[in-house]
Amino acid sequence: TLSKEVNGKITLLDGPVSFNVKPLHQPTLAGAAPAELNAYRERVKAVQDKMAEGQEKLETLGKQVKSMETALARSAIAPGQLNEELYALQDEVAALTNQLEGSPSRAEVGEKAPPNVRDHFFAGMRGLRTTYGATPNMERSLGLAETVLNEMLPKIEVLSAKLPGLRDKLRAAGAPYMIGTGER
Repeated sequence: TLSKEVNGKITLLDGPVSFNVKPLHQPTLAGAAPAELNAYRERVKAVQDKMAEGQEKLETLGKQVKSMETALARSAIAPGQLNEELYALQDEVAALTNQLEGSPSRAEVGEKAPPNVRDHFFAGMRGLRTTYGATPNMERSLGLAETVLNEMLPKIEVLSAKLPGLRDKLRAAGAPYMIGTGER
């Protein structure tokens, strides 16, 4: 089908018209069957969704922890247990973020770092960009990303569950309003 959009209004111009697609060249190696490619595409999409979920949750956690840190610094609360709890939470969020995305400080100077979830995912995703299909190495990389994400997401939930209690402790100790923490 062919449509146009003008100011949010979709108008059908023509179609549907059926056609067959033929490759320009015959590959040297036989490629994966269309059903295999579609199954792999679905698997890549599922891992990509999990990765996006993890990134979003970690970003939200990081902002909330930063807000709590700011509130603690602006309060008259004596240094002590709350600082330690907040630092430990911040450290856990940073560790999971590095595991997912890699070290930003290493990336900044171009230093080699251990592979992270993102690296494994993109190595696995390359299987969708070839006429051959995913190689065993690409499938292994995607599997590694999926395994680590399946381990990470519950850890992120555990960290998220700690926030309300820590926020309540900060408020009870006299900390000011904390933006983005779900405080009422």
